[in-house]
Amino acid sequence: MAYNSYLILGEKLAVMDSVQGIVVKLPAEELLKILINPETGFLRKGLFDENVRDYQGETLVNSSIRDTIINAPESFILRNNGITILVSRLETALYGTLKLNNPQIVNGCQTCNVIYNASRAGLDVSKVNIITRIISTDDQHTITSIVGANNNQNVVYDMIYEISRPFHKKLEEYFAAQTALPEAWRVYYERRSKSLLHERLLGYQRATFRSLIQSSVAVWFSMPCEYTLN
Repeated sequence: MAYNSYLILGEKLAVMDSVQGIVVKLPAEELLKILINPETGFLRKGLFDENVRDYQGETLVNSSIRDTIINAPESFILRNNGITILVSRLETALYGTLKLNNPQIVNGCQTCNVIYNASRAGLDVSKVNIITRIISTDDQHTITSIVGANNNQNVVYDMIYEISRPFHKKLEEYFAAQTALPEAWRVYYERRSKSLLHERLLGYQRATFRSLIQSSVAVWFSMPCEYTLN
């Protein structure tokens, strides 16, 4: 779903062809204005559609992020890698702010979710600041490259390039659109890691990139009961 957000102006990055960017020191309270839908009060999940992973839950890293918010909020900006936001267009708005057209957070999903959950739990995030890179481009190859470069420490690099392609996004939508089928027959495509974690699905209803490859190869070699993907 397309929407716009506004941010305080920061330090401008070099312009390269059709790519523009800016770096800001973003207060957590301002980040929450982007993350939270004002009508519902809940997290805008669509902000992370371009991210290769969804929120991973209570991992050691995420627990550490939360501990920093509680015990050392002033040093959060030094301990955290920051977030990267892709936009279709970056505009200077009134009163020294930036207008972000169709923002997508491609790196920092864990950080954003921890800050959101901490705020909802009543924790004070007023002293938390996050280094934020905002990049404006509509070139799909550039977008894929940025997503891959910002996530290559966490997942297999080639997989990032594959699941970021428009084909897989359309496939995800296709699986979700099969509403005419009885619920027990439906299968959903978990394109991004743990994106269906909180859905009430049976094991066979969750198809991942890996399981789709495994199934395709098994059918190709006519060994659906024997073939495994190493």
